[in-house]
Amino acid sequence: MGLALGHSWGTGACAATGRRAILPAMSRRSDPWDGGYVRRDSRGRRIYWIRRSIGGARYEISTGVTTMRAAMKELERFEADPPGYKPGGDPAGAIFLDSKMVADFLVDHATNSEKWKREQRAKLAWWSTKLRGVDLRRATLAGHILPALRGAPNVPKRKVLIKTLYAWLRENDRISAAEDPTLKKLKVAQAKPAQVTGASKVIPAKHYEKARLHLVGVYRDALDLLAGTGWHVSEAVRFAEGGVVEERDGETVLMVQHKSGAPHRTLVSEEVADAAKRLRKAGRLSDSQLHKTLRRACDAAGVARFRAGWFRHTIATIATEAGQEALVPGFLGHRSASTTRRFYAVRVTPPKVPTLR
Repeated sequence: MGLALGHSWGTGACAATGRRAILPAMSRRSDPWDGGYVRRDSRGRRIYWIRRSIGGARYEISTGVTTMRAAMKELERFEADPPGYKPGGDPAGAIFLDSKMVADFLVDHATNSEKWKREQRAKLAWWSTKLRGVDLRRATLAGHILPALRGAPNVPKRKVLIKTLYAWLRENDRISAAEDPTLKKLKVAQAKPAQVTGASKVIPAKHYEKARLHLVGVYRDALDLLAGTGWHVSEAVRFAEGGVVEERDGETVLMVQHKSGAPHRTLVSEEVADAAKRLRKAGRLSDSQLHKTLRRACDAAGVARFRAGWFRHTIATIATEAGQEALVPGFLGHRSASTTRRFYAVRVTPPKVPTLR
């Protein structure tokens, strides 16, 4: 069997160590393949060798394998990390951000919207370029992650994605917590409740009624659905594509898949149920077109513009002010009541208690 030795062309010096490499006894006759050439060993077996010049360094190393299929896999591993390449696999389990990992990551997040997946695919391609040849198990914050982010556009989202990717690797037991350079180290900007620093996101009922008169078809139905459920716009999109309408005991329950993958059920009024059925029959809803159409409707109605996502804030605030705070998290699909208080009902003023003055 061919030995896994590497040497620079013409000199016979090992590319990794600079020492002279002793080549095994092989036939001088060689056949080319995509990665280099093929030689027969003393037993007549075809051994695939890699021959490459990368970044000024020259590599000539045996893969030790005898089939084209296995050789192509070895070539892919070599191209991911030429200096660290070891034939037959790294016993430590080196992993790289390649096309297969990107595909697996997106499959595991299949419940997210197509728009989200397109955006993450683009950002993952960017990270793949920055971390090319880097074993993710050995990447460091100071040596790899932070240098890649310097001068990059939209740094906060790129930080969130790399943290999400590493969390996914941990959840799938591909790395340990100790091998995650982002865990508790890479800081991301804390989400801020926009209502704290900006204008209230509570939509006046009159504004909603006036704006909806200038909407037709799926856009009016989508607006009524959001007004009656407090769903995220992405959930309305997923419902149009594959939601479920359940009729039981004279009541209507709408079921949509939450971004976590869990089913989320919402009890709705008859009017909202009718809008939901029409939207489900249409089978499709464009979130970008909904936002554009809603802006035009607000302008035509002469009311201050509001966004479709504000219905969630509006419902949380109104219900909390009505004394239904305990029910809001379940209705909106929050795992914790603190999420509701922190992000969706921040304009609520608690009842006054006795004070000294």
